[in-house]
Amino acid sequence: MDASDPKAAPAAGTANSDGKKHKPPKPPETVVIVVNETRVSITKSEHTGLEIKQTAISQGAVLELDFVLSVQQGKHHVTLADNDVVKVRAGMDFLAVAGDDNS
Repeated sequence: MDASDPKAAPAAGTANSDGKKHKPPKPPETVVIVVNETRVSITKSEHTGLEIKQTAISQGAVLELDFVLSVQQGKHHVTLADNDVVKVRAGMDFLAVAGDDNS
């Protein structure tokens, strides 16, 4: 496209037709969590229990999608359903076990 073309998209960080400067969006921040003792990189945002398990599996954590996921809170683990939403932060520790594991 020709830069003099009025339909050409403005360059990143330049003024748009409204005269205001717009910065390109920042990529989402990635943090490291632990799932079954495996370090997992995930975006720092809200994720469902299922999304956490899927991300962990894709990065080599040993678990299955039907496992029960829990997150450590203090000295205890709180169970998360697949549709429960968690605000993920760096260093969070998750445990996923088979549903029939009574240990």
